[in-house]
Amino acid sequence: MIDVQIIGEIPKAEVTVKKTMPIVEQLLGRSIDRNFEAGGRPLWVQRRTDSTGDPLRATGALRRSKYTSHGANTAMVSVGKNLPYARIQREGGTITVPVTKKMRGFFWAKWYETGETKWRNMALTTRSVFVIHIPAREYMNIPPDELQEILEVIGEGLITFQFTNSRFTTNSTIDWR
Repeated sequence: MIDVQIIGEIPKAEVTVKKTMPIVEQLLGRSIDRNFEAGGRPLWVQRRTDSTGDPLRATGALRRSKYTSHGANTAMVSVGKNLPYARIQREGGTITVPVTKKMRGFFWAKWYETGETKWRNMALTTRSVFVIHIPAREYMNIPPDELQEILEVIGEGLITFQFTNSRFTTNSTIDWR
């Protein structure tokens, strides 16, 4: 989850910041969408034997799980909150799956259905477990140029307030979580 929050005392700046956060929310969401459209920025590692196309786009469930929101001084985007595989897709990792009799039966059924040798080979394997390595695919990455655009929008909102309120002084920071 990416969370932008302005922290500190900003007297009477709420109106300007409140107008800025919906724009920041849109920019964050658009940046994440571009990651999926481009197949990653940097490009995601392709699957070895993939007939469906790009990684993370076979069903589109991960991309559709994107949720954006904003408050008076926050803007947030999250992806994959209720998808159990989202974290391993983002960070990468290894999954170990035990091979059961039921799985072997499924592999035989798929081989009879499709005639593809991969199913026959999986049914006949002597392995007791399948080890699946999933490379990291950072879909929450915001490239430097887009991050700069977001920071400029936040800065413009604060500068606008500074010129309209001559007593404005702040020790505020922008905290990226």
